[in-house]
Amino acid sequence: MPGPSGEAICQGLEQPARIHAASLVSDGGPSSVQTGVVLIRGLAAACTYDLGREE
Repeated sequence: MPGPSGEAICQGLEQPARIHAASLVSDGGPSSVQTGVVLIRGLAAACTYDLGREE
């Protein structure tokens, strides 16, 4: 049985990435902000998210 497609993974992670980004801005400490930015930028690059666009 094949695993999930990259597109399905990206679609499933887009909203959680947006929520995490907002949370980091709201109450994240310096370390979590730095690691969160790296994670979200990686997802955005791999999945072609436009994180400058509001949902």
